[in-house]
Formats: sequence, C-alpha cells, structure tokens
Amino acid sequence: MLSALNLHGMIDQIPRVVQVITTLQRSQLQTPAGTYEFHQMKAELFDGFGPYRGGGIFDIATPEKALFDTMYLSARRGRRFAHMPEIEMPMGFSPPAVEEWITRVGHAPIRLAVVERWRRLAESAGAPVSI
Repeated sequence: MLSALNLHGMIDQIPRVVQVITTLQRSQLQTPAGTYEFHQMKAELFDGFGPYRGGGIFDIATPEKALFDTMYLSARRGRRFAHMPEIEMPMGFSPPAVEEWITRVGHAPIRLAVVERWRRLAESAGAPVSI
C-alpha cells in the first residue's frame, strides 16, 4: 500500500513499515531487513500485482491497485490511512482502473466509503471521476 505508492513515485514519504496484502490473517513480522505488516483482503480483491520493475525479486501492486488497497483498508479499519499524504498520479495512471476495483467491493457501505475517499483524492489530484 503506502510502500507500493512510494515505489511507484506517488508519495514522497518512505514508509517505516512494508505493507503486504494477503488472503490470510497474519501477525506483523520483524526482520533485519524491516518490519512487515500484513493486511487481509478478500480473495475476490486479491489481484492487480506483478513483478517489480519487470524483475522477479518481488511482486508489487499496480499504482491503481495500491491506491485502491489503501482506500479500501481505510474504509474497513476506521481511521487507518484516513489522512493520506499528497498523491501524485504518475504518467499512464488510469482512474478508470481504480474505479473498476471499487465496483468489485461487494459490501455496499464499504464500497460507498471507498467511493467517497476516491472522489476526495481524485479531486485534489485533478483526476477525472466517473463513479
């Protein structure tokens, strides 16, 4: 999420924790390389990632999916990620792809909360919104 947003150049801050999306519930992991925080995501929303910079070392969410994941978890977990840093949308960023992810959220109250977060964020970044 925030770590993927940083790697895509969408936020300047370097997160102290690497956030990982998983379909399983898992505790935080502390390693010599850093702290890893795991966030459970429904299986139908677990997609939208690929090898970082075309290599095979680790997978990373697309810019659109990383932004969606952050908004989705902020809607599910109260105030977490409620105050996002300023987002810069990179060249080739696809607002319709974010909105496609939003339409996949099955629970209407969470979907509406994500839509509201997306509208505020897109407005501040000057991105078009169609949902």
